[in-house]
Order: sequence, then structure tokens, then C-alpha cells
Amino acid sequence: MDAMVVPEGRYAVAHFVTTDTDQYAEAWQALMLDWLTDSGYQPDDRLCFEDDLSDPARDPEGTSIFDICLPVKPL
Repeated sequence: MDAMVVPEGRYAVAHFVTTDTDQYAEAWQALMLDWLTDSGYQPDDRLCFEDDLSDPARDPEGTSIFDICLPVKPL
């Protein structure tokens, strides 16, 4: 795991909970196509990232809890 410095600015943050790793692509699609299209924002030049909030010690069934963080700027 690597640490990174998150540049300041506005981010759209979408929270997801899933037990199916195939749903990661659907989560990104929900943010990038569904939300972003009608949001009044556009992506900016900073990097997107995921924040993994899962805790395998508390959930041995493998639930993935994560936030997708998309840097945005007004249209």
C-alpha cells in the first residue's frame, strides 16, 4: 500500500458497498456517466483515486466498502 498527498480542491465522492468485485466497474460508471453528466462539473487534471474503507477483521464475508474520489471543476 502506498501513501499519497491529496491535492486540495473540489472532489466528487461516491460511496459504495459491494460483495462482488465485478461491481467496481459499475461503481465507476455510475459516477462518471450517471452523476457527472448532470452535475454541472467536469473532471479536472488531478488524479482520481479510491479510498478503501473495508475492514476484513470485522467482515470476514468480504464486503468491499470504498469511496471513489473524482477531482472536479465547474463547467
